[in-house]
Amino acid sequence: MGTASLRGLAVAAACLVQIAAALNRGFRTSLNLRDFKLQVSMHSRESHAVTDPGQLDERLEAEEAPDLEVLYPARTLQVPVDHFHNDSIYEPHSDDKFPLRYWFDASHYRKGGPVIVLQGGETSGADRLPFLQKGIVAQLAQATHGLGVILEHRYYGKSYPTPDFSTANLRFLTTDQAVADMAYFAKHVKFPGLEHLDLTSSKNPYIAYGGSYAGSFVAFLRKLYPDVYWGAIASSGVPEAIYDYWQYYEAARLYAPRDCVVATQKLTHVVDNILIGKSGTDYVQRLKTAFGLGNLTRSDDFANAISWGISGLQGLNWDPAVNDTDFGYYCNNLSSTAQLYPATTSVKSEARELVKAGGYGGEVDHLANQLLNYISYVNATTLQTCRNKTQDACFTGYNSTFHQLDDLKQDWRLWAYQYCFEYASPDLPPLRTLTDFLQMGLFSNRLGSPSQPTPANFAPYRPRVHLNRLPRSIQHHGPTADRAHQQARRSPY
Repeated sequence: MGTASLRGLAVAAACLVQIAAALNRGFRTSLNLRDFKLQVSMHSRESHAVTDPGQLDERLEAEEAPDLEVLYPARTLQVPVDHFHNDSIYEPHSDDKFPLRYWFDASHYRKGGPVIVLQGGETSGADRLPFLQKGIVAQLAQATHGLGVILEHRYYGKSYPTPDFSTANLRFLTTDQAVADMAYFAKHVKFPGLEHLDLTSSKNPYIAYGGSYAGSFVAFLRKLYPDVYWGAIASSGVPEAIYDYWQYYEAARLYAPRDCVVATQKLTHVVDNILIGKSGTDYVQRLKTAFGLGNLTRSDDFANAISWGISGLQGLNWDPAVNDTDFGYYCNNLSSTAQLYPATTSVKSEARELVKAGGYGGEVDHLANQLLNYISYVNATTLQTCRNKTQDACFTGYNSTFHQLDDLKQDWRLWAYQYCFEYASPDLPPLRTLTDFLQMGLFSNRLGSPSQPTPANFAPYRPRVHLNRLPRSIQHHGPTADRAHQQARRSPY
């Protein structure tokens, strides 16, 4: 340790002694950085008393929640834009490199420990920083004395290989290229502040971790680069693409509150019976108008706009800090057989007529009120988000002008390109532009639900999709799952 470093430590120690003396209390110094900051803030609060418990809670929350992007500054490694110059799908090829972002925490590392790399998947790597602070990466690193890393997927976040997201420039957005990035990272990374250590895969065990798409990703990584990564943990990996994956909602059907499930199925059946069974009659327009969506032109856009509530089950989490209670709000509305919102009284008679037209005349007394509550729920969660635009502009999936935007702000294009190009059916026509695919209507999410809550008729069966373009070395092992149903929910409008 140099003289300057020793001098810095001495100054820091002197400062601590002075602070402690001023507060008439000693400090514990054998703490990690987060706990030390909390201790300092507690002393500060004692010297600036807060008598309002609510204000104290707010200050505690603000002081105990560090800015993770400050705590873990983003680093970059220059990686090749094109790892596969012998593959014609990447023509014209590129010899350029681009900055791939990553974040790391070496606070648990000891010599001989593994490097644990979490693949960020189809979102900004910054969204994964809680895993580095206190989640699975932190837990694995602590248990193994390892070094934790979050690695951003090419094109997502700010890891841009190309100047825009035009379809031509998205040709390098493949699982093959991204998996090669992760292998290249392990072989070449030099962690800032630890340059004196060789922490590459040639001298250290590397373990990959990922969930969902990233789960299958790290499984592919382990298969393709077993000499680089010693192991991979695929959490909820999705190794197979399935067309019309209705089983996605089976968890809601089986485990959501029973009253909520039955109400969802019956009201969905009412909607389907009108949109499909009475297509061409005035009931379709009357249904849209009852929901306040009378100016929405297309019926599939209407069905998509009112269908998001049941998807909220995915937002439930054991951790209260990240738990989303929207699903409970949805179920509380639909489950009640009482009219919850007096404002819907004006359409009560129309709701009864729609329930009858949808095939449930025998249950109209309670289903009409549930339909009214459903209408109010959609009004509060969907309709109110559309301001200063037409309803078509807010809710359609057929806005060709929007879909032609391809600057770096249009990150909605990325996952759509991946599942269209790599994981879609080979029977589809060639993808000339992303707009071609989106205008087929495959972006829409039509409701489909049965009249009775039984597995046999919960939704129609569709054949499984065969492979189109998956990592070449593992094409016979099955593709990652298509998630068009989720993309429909993440409408760019």
